[in-house]
Amino acid sequence: MSRLVEEDKISEYASAVIAIFSVPRVIERVDAITVFPGLGEWWRVKDAINAWEKPSMVARHLLVVGYNNREVSYEELTLERLRKRPYYMQKDEGFHYTPHAEHTKEQADWVFGQTQTLDIRSQALFVSPYHLTRAYMTLLKSFLVNDIQIPLIPVPVRMSPATQIPDTKVAAWQMVPGEMRRIGQYQEKGDVATFDELRSYLSWLWQQPILS
Repeated sequence: MSRLVEEDKISEYASAVIAIFSVPRVIERVDAITVFPGLGEWWRVKDAINAWEKPSMVARHLLVVGYNNREVSYEELTLERLRKRPYYMQKDEGFHYTPHAEHTKEQADWVFGQTQTLDIRSQALFVSPYHLTRAYMTLLKSFLVNDIQIPLIPVPVRMSPATQIPDTKVAAWQMVPGEMRRIGQYQEKGDVATFDELRSYLSWLWQQPILS
């Protein structure tokens, strides 16, 4: 069988995942750490806080994005809450938070607004591996529709694919099919970057000094 075959939807999805996960995780160079919480996955926020508080980090800001307050495990991730178990956050200067976002697009739009307000020049996006592709492409779309490009570094938080997601009671493995389907549906709505937009952006990103 030839190694070169015609591209189809499955290969587009696979290419997007591979390309996003191939971006070097240069989190020690970014201007901001951003995390999309949700579904009771406290480890998303914990990983972001741990990275932000490392002595080697130069990030000026931590953006903890709100999520849907109707979720089963919803909690307000205020500064007071994040100082307690399991987060134990000690650093507070540069912390920014919004209590609610209806969905991923609303999360992405809030981040874009904060990026403009705070003059953020680059950022790392922390989220669960199964959700990273859609979250990244949604955040990218918010920047593209406003004709702005900054380095966005994707960071899959540490978790086994066998981890049970608190709100859905299924393993992370089982969340992947729904994520892939949502990418296509939300691309049609204009909320998620197209595969061509992703390719073009990543070609630009790989030429930026932050990756050198």
